[in-house]
Amino acid sequence: MKKYLLLIFALVFTISATFAQDSKDELDNTYHLYLQKAARMEANGQYDEAYDCYEKAYSEYNNIQPLLNMAMLHAKLKQFKQAANTLKRIPTKKLPIAGQAEVALLLGKIHAQEGDMVSAATDFAESLKLVPEKSAAKIRSAMVKLIMGMPYSAEEILAKEKFIYKNGYSYEDLKMCFAIDMYTFNFGRAFNTCKLISKANIKNGPKNDFFNLLLNQPLIIFISFLPLFLSRYMAIFYYIFLFTTLGLSASALSKKTNIKHVIIFVIGGVALLTIAQNYCINDVYTSLLLDRGDNIYDGIWIIPRMIIASHLVALALFLIFPLFKLVKENMRPVTYELLGIWLFCFFFGIFVLAFQSNNLKLFPRLAYMSIGIIGSILSALIMPFSKLLIYKLFPQTGSAVVDNVNNSKSPTKNLSFSDIKILENKMWNFVNNGDITSALALGKKVLNLETKKNFPSFALAMIVSQISAEDYETAVKSINDFYQIFQNTDYYESCQVYEAWLKTEKGDFPTACKLINSISADRAKSMSGDESAISLLTLGRYCLSIKDNVQSHVNYTKALQCAKSPLIKLMILLELSELDNAINSKQSLQKWKMQVTDLPVRGKCLSYKNTINSIVANSENKIQEAYDLAKECMNNTVPNSKSVAWYGHLLVLKGKHSEAEELLPKMKAGSYTAECLMTEITTI
Repeated sequence: MKKYLLLIFALVFTISATFAQDSKDELDNTYHLYLQKAARMEANGQYDEAYDCYEKAYSEYNNIQPLLNMAMLHAKLKQFKQAANTLKRIPTKKLPIAGQAEVALLLGKIHAQEGDMVSAATDFAESLKLVPEKSAAKIRSAMVKLIMGMPYSAEEILAKEKFIYKNGYSYEDLKMCFAIDMYTFNFGRAFNTCKLISKANIKNGPKNDFFNLLLNQPLIIFISFLPLFLSRYMAIFYYIFLFTTLGLSASALSKKTNIKHVIIFVIGGVALLTIAQNYCINDVYTSLLLDRGDNIYDGIWIIPRMIIASHLVALALFLIFPLFKLVKENMRPVTYELLGIWLFCFFFGIFVLAFQSNNLKLFPRLAYMSIGIIGSILSALIMPFSKLLIYKLFPQTGSAVVDNVNNSKSPTKNLSFSDIKILENKMWNFVNNGDITSALALGKKVLNLETKKNFPSFALAMIVSQISAEDYETAVKSINDFYQIFQNTDYYESCQVYEAWLKTEKGDFPTACKLINSISADRAKSMSGDESAISLLTLGRYCLSIKDNVQSHVNYTKALQCAKSPLIKLMILLELSELDNAINSKQSLQKWKMQVTDLPVRGKCLSYKNTINSIVANSENKIQEAYDLAKECMNNTVPNSKSVAWYGHLLVLKGKHSEAEELLPKMKAGSYTAECLMTEITTI
């Protein structure tokens, strides 16, 4: 009987134990399910639901982990009082030493988030005292020391540590260790830590493509974060070395060098990065301490990421600058333009990073973006070819922005390719609008043998200005110099066009005709509209010299159709008006009068325009109006023999031969127009 009772007891005990185990397993499963659900809710931003799940997990299984998680969530949301109250629910003194250390560690994190680093240091020290080998407490104690300005105390805490995962150091711990080692010049251990960070990044990365693998190489990580985590004075020394080397490299590769620009760049670069580092570094350390370093779009990482990006750009420029050796020497940027690339990247980086930081408050975000965009615009003005691009896209605005270029006291010393191209455009604008005085002043200021060789269009503009100013001797010299420099080039035949024009001004029509006819057909097709117009004008003058008025008129009309420059158009219209006045074609004269209405009214263009209107008025028998318009041309500061000759012709018609003769000194001696007026005075 006893045997049966014993057997029954054993069976009942076994069944009870089985049910008890099943009940315990079910309880464990429910507890873990609540924890998992709470973590998922927290990740999705459903914080109230997460709190409920943590509470249920705690009520199901009397474990401190849900309370720790709740306290951490409160701290994450900056609800520090709620976090502290949650920790008070934990029976700390009843916990084992490891549990007490965990509570002290979390309390230290809460104080750190509040900004109370003194209390945080005490809590971390308490956790470390309870469990001396607790890695999380050890590294956080060291980081708080660093934040409080005691780097050597931080180094002492970690002096004998080897940072490997087997020692219990997490990924977040390694990043803090790397920052501390960089600050305290322990570069060897810092590089070893980079290897571990690299493995973790590659392992946890979303994809292992070539770019991801490259960015996570230990050396790349080490170099990228080098300027951010160096100590203040070490960082300044490094920045001076970096920017000085970069500036000297740009000087060696650029077209022109001004050491003053290099010095300004070094001072500016060092100041910008030093100010940026000191402004953000404590926030960076705190972010690492609170395990928020992975959220790179957090507003706190705008300045740190900008420092990292600017540092990498500076290093990349050492590879980019030599590529300018492939550019023709005359087109290479000057030193300050090359260095402007870094400044543009610096400020544009601030703008982009601020734009990406969605969780940043509106006012600081707009402030960062404003600084970035204003700095980008200003620095863009000194980048290679940027001023020229602005000038081309926005002629009026661009002219105002870069107007200081032609105000330089010694422009030939430090002008870049863009500067000279802008001045070239300005000079052609002066010429085309008849402002010959300004064109000559600008040309004399900038043009020398070197720029003639590098900028043929500038030299041609100077020749046109000299011919328009009736400075024929200087124009002949400039043309001969041009021929010597540009033999066997297309510019050579362009110069032939202007030489032919000059020949007609001096009355050598046969030679002018030969020069035009010697230009190859292929080159003639590729000429600009104004060059074609001057060629046809020259041929028209030749035909007029041999009394072929019809063909002359045809050539003048074709020339007018080709011309783009207002000066050339008015010059052709004046010759057409003279020809039509001679053959008494009043209908054509009215047509030319209408065409001059919208053309510029300054400089030589004004005198041409008044002369044309005077010729039309004379054909309409408005003698006094014609006389007044012609006389007004005498006030023009730029010589204009055509206008003087017409005024002299009107004086001769009035019988005022002596007054007409007094005009001859105002005309270019030896010019064809002056000889014609002299002939008219002496033969009537």
